[in-house]
Amino acid sequence: MTGGKIGDGGFEAAIRHFQELNKSMSEQLEVLKALRDDVDSMETTVTDVQGHVSVTVVRDGEIGALDIAPAALKQGEALGPLITETIGKAQAEHIERRADRHPDMA
Repeated sequence: MTGGKIGDGGFEAAIRHFQELNKSMSEQLEVLKALRDDVDSMETTVTDVQGHVSVTVVRDGEIGALDIAPAALKQGEALGPLITETIGKAQAEHIERRADRHPDMA
């Protein structure tokens, strides 16, 4: 946009320019909202090989669910590390899936 007086169309050109910017920013905002909704709806569930512990990770890696089968209680002190390991695997897989889906957020 070049400078000008109201009489030579400068004001109208400025108004059109700002309307185009507003439209472009509105479109970009809609894309960002869709991206946020997609990321917020992502879930990743991982279950250990024995099927005793299942972890669901949501959004940015938060634990959305932790399910422990009654049989897992027989593991005694090994249960804690199994839970921790399963959480780590679920979070790593979730982050990888999100990066594959939205490389710009990796």
